[in-house]
Amino acid sequence: MRHILTPLNTFSDGATVISVDPQGSVDKLYNRESVEFRCHAEANPLPVYSWVRHTPGGSMVVSHERTLRLAEVGYEDQGEYHCEVSNDISSSRSEPVSLRVHGPPRVNSDNKHLFLIEGTDASIEVEFCGAPLPKQTWQIESVESKLSLVAGTSHDMFTVEKERRSAVDNCYISTLHILSIDQTATKDYILRLENEHGEEVHRAHVTLGEEMAREIWIGSLVGVIALFLLVLFLTVCWCRRCCRHSDKQLKPDPER
Repeated sequence: MRHILTPLNTFSDGATVISVDPQGSVDKLYNRESVEFRCHAEANPLPVYSWVRHTPGGSMVVSHERTLRLAEVGYEDQGEYHCEVSNDISSSRSEPVSLRVHGPPRVNSDNKHLFLIEGTDASIEVEFCGAPLPKQTWQIESVESKLSLVAGTSHDMFTVEKERRSAVDNCYISTLHILSIDQTATKDYILRLENEHGEEVHRAHVTLGEEMAREIWIGSLVGVIALFLLVLFLTVCWCRRCCRHSDKQLKPDPER
C-alpha cells in the first residue's frame, strides 16, 4: 500500500496580548529601586513588541523588548505604560500599568544665575519633585536681616505662591515674587525643600541690569586697552625692523 505524506496545516493568527505583569499600579522609591514590566503575547507570525510610556507631555516608545527594565527609577520615569504587539495580520495593546515614584526632593531647574531689570517686578520659579510633597522655605538673606517665607505667605516686597503642579507626577513649581526690583535685590535667594526622605537646597543669585551693564562696560574697556597695547607693540616692532633694513641698505660696501 502506498502512503502519501501531506504537509501539516499551517495557520496565521493576529497578535494578541495575553498578560502583563505587574498590573494596575506600582510605587517605587526614587533612585533606590528597579522595576520590570513583562508582556506575554500569542501570534503567528511572531509579533513585534513595543512598550509605550504616557505622560502629560506626550507618549513615546521606550523599548521593543518583551521585558522593560528600569533601573533605579527617577521621577522622570513616572507615567502609564502599556505593551503593544503587532504582526502582519493585526495588533493589540494591554491595559496600562501606572508607575509612581516617591522619595526625597530633587530640583529640576537650572536657574542659578538670574538677570533682572531694576525698577520692574520679577519672579523666580523653581521646578522640583518629591513625594510626599516637600515643605518649601524661601530664605532671603542680607547683611542687615534674614527672612524666611513658606508657601502661601508674604512680607514687604516678597511673596511666595502656593506650589502648583508641573507636567510630571509628584513634581511642582515654587514661585517667589519680588516687587519693584532695586539695588537691595542683588543677593542670593535660597529655596530649601524637605520631606521625610531627605532635603534639597537650591541657590539662585540675582544680578541687576545696571550692575551687569557696568561689568560689561568695564570688561569692554579692558579689552580695548589690551588691543591698543598689542597694536602699539606690533607697530614698534615693525618700525624697528624697517630701520634695521634701511641701515643695511645705506651702509657702504667696504670692497668698493
